[in-house]
Amino acid sequence: MTDQPVQDTSEGDEVPVDPNLPWETTHRALMGAVKLGTTRSVKRIQGVDGMTVGTLRQEVEKGGRFVVYAYAISMLIVTLRRPSAIMFVPAGKSSRSKAIPYIVVSLLLGWWGIPWGPIFTPMAIVTDLKGGHDVTGAIARPLIQHGFAVAYQRRASGA
Repeated sequence: MTDQPVQDTSEGDEVPVDPNLPWETTHRALMGAVKLGTTRSVKRIQGVDGMTVGTLRQEVEKGGRFVVYAYAISMLIVTLRRPSAIMFVPAGKSSRSKAIPYIVVSLLLGWWGIPWGPIFTPMAIVTDLKGGHDVTGAIARPLIQHGFAVAYQRRASGA
C-alpha cells in the first residue's frame, strides 16, 4: 500500500511520510518550520543533496547537526550581520572548517562600518570559531514528527 501525505497544519505544506523519498520532496515543508529571526523562510539547506529523509534522520540520531554561520559586511555607515545558509554537518565532521569562508569575509569586510562594524565583526567571528549556531532542534523536530506520522500510518494500515 502506498503511503499518503500528512497535512502539516503549521504551514499548509504536505509532508510525505515515506522515509525513502528524496530529501528535496520534503525540503519545502521543513523550511516552513525554521525561522531565523526573520519573516522569510531560510535559505536552502546545504549538504543534504541525494539523502533521503530516513537517511537524514539516521544521521541526526548519530550526531549530525544543522549549523548556521554568521558574517559581517560593512560599508562606512552601514553594517550588515547576516546568517549563512543552513548547513548539514555529518557526525564526526568538524563544523569549524565550513566556517572559514565566513570568517574571512568578516575579517576583510566587517570592520569598516562605524559604529557597528567593530562590534558585529568580533561577534560573528566568535560564533563561527565556536562552530556556528546549532539549529538542529528546529530542523530535527519536523523529522521526528515525520517519523511519528510514518509509525501511525503503518499501524493504522495494519502493516
